[in-house]
Amino acid sequence: MLLGEVARVLLDGVRLALDRWRRYRGEVPPAFVSALAELPFLRDVPRAELLSIAAHL
Repeated sequence: MLLGEVARVLLDGVRLALDRWRRYRGEVPPAFVSALAELPFLRDVPRAELLSIAAHL
């Protein structure tokens, strides 16, 4: 039980660190770009511009 909780906390910490590292490097998760592309007012915007928008959010 305790070992599972410790492993889960460590895994969450690693995921958080990876997410922050990717943001620091300017990488954007594909899910962010897809979510922006689904918005009605951004449907005609090219992917390159959506990447730029997502990087600033």
